[in-house]
Amino acid sequence: MKFNELSSNIKYKLTCSFINRMIASTIFPFIVVIINNMFDKQKASIIIVIGVIFQITSTIAGGILADSIGRKKILLFGQMCNLICACFISVILLFNLNKDIFLLFYLTNTLFGNIHASAKDALILDGIDKKERQKIYSLDYWITNLTTAIGLIIGSLFVINHLPILYTLLSLATAYTIYIYQFKIQYNCSMETPGIKKKLINISDIRVILKDKNYLYLLIGTVLIFSVELGFSTVMSLHMYTHFNDINILGFTLTGINQFSMFQIINMAIIVFFSNSITNKVIMFNKNKILFAVASIVNVIGYLITMISNNLPLMIFFLLIVAFAEIIYAPIRQLAQVNLIPNNSKALYFGISSTFFQFSNLLTSIYLILYDLTDINTIAIIIGLFGLIGIKMISKYIQ
Repeated sequence: MKFNELSSNIKYKLTCSFINRMIASTIFPFIVVIINNMFDKQKASIIIVIGVIFQITSTIAGGILADSIGRKKILLFGQMCNLICACFISVILLFNLNKDIFLLFYLTNTLFGNIHASAKDALILDGIDKKERQKIYSLDYWITNLTTAIGLIIGSLFVINHLPILYTLLSLATAYTIYIYQFKIQYNCSMETPGIKKKLINISDIRVILKDKNYLYLLIGTVLIFSVELGFSTVMSLHMYTHFNDINILGFTLTGINQFSMFQIINMAIIVFFSNSITNKVIMFNKNKILFAVASIVNVIGYLITMISNNLPLMIFFLLIVAFAEIIYAPIRQLAQVNLIPNNSKALYFGISSTFFQFSNLLTSIYLILYDLTDINTIAIIIGLFGLIGIKMISKYIQ
């Protein structure tokens, strides 16, 4: 599917995602290293856990509010929170103000800045014909990985010494996104002006989803699978930053954080260049259950071996395998989730799903704490076991 064949709403949404994700990827994949540089390890781990809990609260509230008072209001409110916090953090870092003030705005952003996530997800689903969902989500997946790769390249070079500039760029990108959401996006009128005024926090809506055992079971499995990649990124970024020696390649010195970024860039580059062709073959093959099982297991085992290895060429080899496996299984899992969502509660379901996905971050924070108490091999085995359990839970919903 070509970009110019998409509806204007989806074009704008994907464009905003491209810009925001690219800039955000210069900062947030390295947030563990950033916070560890500002605070001691124990305090840094607590900060990360608190931030994830705030994100969970923000996401579920956003899903409820988006279906209650309208997606546009929630989108703009969440983006405004992101903009204000990014601007203040830029000033704090630029003038080297008290790090506790940085912490205040960082946590404020985690509390309010994710409230619009489910509304964005519902917005793209509104404009997709059911037959085209797998293609659209594959395109979104491709764009996500392209922007992440670009962001990682920039971030690995500038995040340690030029963080204020990156936060300034994030502020500008967020301001542009606010303009698009305010003036360019066309919203579904039935979702923006409900005929009957709903309660802002409708507990009965949450109960409906909690009774949807199939959807919850799939989400729990997804949390465990997501925690594999997130756990790898979080734990390995800190592990390589603190334990890997600098190396020279063609006259360039690569620090531990540069080597970690190189791994991530290789992973993203494979996905960017091969995802479209492989996804098309997956659709033609029409054996989603088999493909998901094999690819997801290979993905988890590849991450496990990469974490316990200290040999750079071997790590790169298994990351290549991980990337190709991810291209195959990720769109299949995403399609299985979307197919379980009823049309009349899209934003709320996405709010719950986004909330569950935040539990992957919470698990990752626990991995980080355990890493301080044990070693990289122990954490790798724990992460791998959780990933395999997640695969087992999701497989029954793959069609």
